[in-house]
Amino acid sequence: MSGLLAEAVSVRLGGRLVLDQASVLVRPGEVVVLIGPNGAGKSTLLSALAGDVTPTSGRVLLDGAEVGSFRPRALARRRAVLAQTNDLAFPFTVGETARLGLPVGIARREADAIVARNLALVGLGDAAGRPCSELSGGERQRAHLARVMAQLDAEPDGAPRYLMLDEPTANLDLEHQLATLAVARRHAEAGGGVLAVLHDVNLAAMAADVIVALKAGAIVAAGAPHDVVTDKLVRTLYRVDAEVRGVPEGPFLLPQSARSET
Repeated sequence: MSGLLAEAVSVRLGGRLVLDQASVLVRPGEVVVLIGPNGAGKSTLLSALAGDVTPTSGRVLLDGAEVGSFRPRALARRRAVLAQTNDLAFPFTVGETARLGLPVGIARREADAIVARNLALVGLGDAAGRPCSELSGGERQRAHLARVMAQLDAEPDGAPRYLMLDEPTANLDLEHQLATLAVARRHAEAGGGVLAVLHDVNLAAMAADVIVALKAGAIVAAGAPHDVVTDKLVRTLYRVDAEVRGVPEGPFLLPQSARSET
């Protein structure tokens, strides 16, 4: 079966159940977005699907094989993860940061081409020589996006590749939020799968083919944005009364209409 599948996955961290029987399928060609309040289990679910967190129960399959059965290099060829925070221990340039996503032993000319292509993809094509320490937070985020895209770009073998983004629009201005989501969409259109964690419900509704909503470690809704983003769901997830309105391109939430429950 082609896809990245979490099947009834539960995770305990520090003795606490942070993910409870969660099942999600990320198909090639799709963008799946996880939404929910802080502490809902979104990042834990993404980490379990990435193979970075071992489930307490359930299983994770990557195109039909247990994700834990992949050697690190083979897994790195099939999925790349952009974490919430990406600290650098050394004073790397933008180009060197993007190059970190490449496998050891790749030919220099090929590596240069991959790095240049993916820096251009995130709008940093002219910044390869700049130290990352001189960048804004949003620019550093885009440099790391170039890194994970370079990782997926290297050593193509025809198998679907999965882009995993944990709050990728944090620290970005509106232009680059939309540009980042466009990168994710292009990856899906090219035959890859995308799993993203987003806090902005409107961005999620705009970007996703499938929205998965979590609360207290459990999935409470999953489906197309029109079906999932409702007044009732917003109240369930965020404990606010809000009005969701529809436009031809999909649903949207007006923050001005939200009222906190006390």
